[in-house]
Amino acid sequence: WVHAEAFEALAANAAETLLGALNDTPALGRVLDLGCGAGPLSQRLLGHGYSTWGLDLSPALVDLARKRTPDGEFACGSVL
Repeated sequence: WVHAEAFEALAANAAETLLGALNDTPALGRVLDLGCGAGPLSQRLLGHGYSTWGLDLSPALVDLARKRTPDGEFACGSVL
């Protein structure tokens, strides 16, 4: 929980930056959210119609992401 709360603003800013870069591009394909934590970036992108798939090493953060964003797809594992 502490990690999720501490980094929510960083992920929210990243989502806004990504949405700005996409510049109203139609929501085609899937956005990979590597190191998704509690899923705030995926949550924001899903709200704009993008499909996301999040991956994080922490089972606790993936569980929180699934609870916060039931429409999201999240997995627990390593990027490597």
